[in-house]
Amino acid sequence: MFGPVIDTVVVVNELRAEDALLLGGWDDRYACVRATATRDDMAAAIVDSNGDSRDVDLDLYRWTGDRWEETSSSCIDDEGWCWVDGTVALFGRSEPGAEVRVDHDGAVESVTASKAGWWLWIGPGEQGSKPNLVV
Repeated sequence: MFGPVIDTVVVVNELRAEDALLLGGWDDRYACVRATATRDDMAAAIVDSNGDSRDVDLDLYRWTGDRWEETSSSCIDDEGWCWVDGTVALFGRSEPGAEVRVDHDGAVESVTASKAGWWLWIGPGEQGSKPNLVV
């Protein structure tokens, strides 16, 4: 006997681009995901709502045990950071494939820019605990 059939959008604890479009209510005829990041029960996606880089949003999600739920969506610039309900995100643009190093609370981690040139880092944090780029 096999286990129960799961008919939710997300069946693993990894945010996929198609999940971000569906859960965010984005029209996939126009919108495209430029970068995603997943860490534990937190995830984020950079969504280009028209595919022309003029209206770009950062969507944040929480894993509820069986699916992702969107917790925040806001328009962003080419670089910046935000904090929402225990999740800190740092994002920006660089050359596609470039390695970007982020320091948060003394821990340095690397992220790689997507083919579209966007990079995205997320982690747990208190309000005001801004991550920094390591140059």
